[in-house]
Amino acid sequence: MTRYATSLGLAASLLVGAVAVQAARYTDAAIRARLMEVIDDYAPWKLTAIDYTFNPFANTDSGKPVPDPSFVISVMRAFRQRFGERAVIPNHGLNDPLREGTQPIYDEIRSLGPPIEFQTVSPTVDFEAAVRLGLECHPTEIDLWDSKAAGGLAAITAEMLQEWAKAIADGQKNTQLELSQ
Repeated sequence: MTRYATSLGLAASLLVGAVAVQAARYTDAAIRARLMEVIDDYAPWKLTAIDYTFNPFANTDSGKPVPDPSFVISVMRAFRQRFGERAVIPNHGLNDPLREGTQPIYDEIRSLGPPIEFQTVSPTVDFEAAVRLGLECHPTEIDLWDSKAAGGLAAITAEMLQEWAKAIADGQKNTQLELSQ
């Protein structure tokens, strides 16, 4: 039976309270080991693009959450090394400004290069600012919350979507040019 830690957001979602994490007998070492093992769980897929979401990780053994972006970066590097261009590097917390401790993760995402996927953190973000920030990393895609016109909560127009789609495509063209030089 495969045990999945769905993303590096696991520790953050468990931080309802560091005490709850400890009471469940999770330790920083156990969570770190499992999040690294997840990479092996993707081994059966030989041709498919693989998406392993990377969000901030926090150590909790001290009883308080302590951000640890270097751990997230080490897992991203191991994932990309193992699966190469099939390893999609996603983050589901796109917002401007970024949460504390996230900038080093975004710097590494940009350094690793495409394929990169972002998802905005909520339907109430400043979409112009969030997408502009995401575009700095030359993403392959940016997932947005549904627009009000589509029955969602996000204040996004068709014109905005067209502009951002063009910016993503242009960024990919520029990235390909940079890589070929």
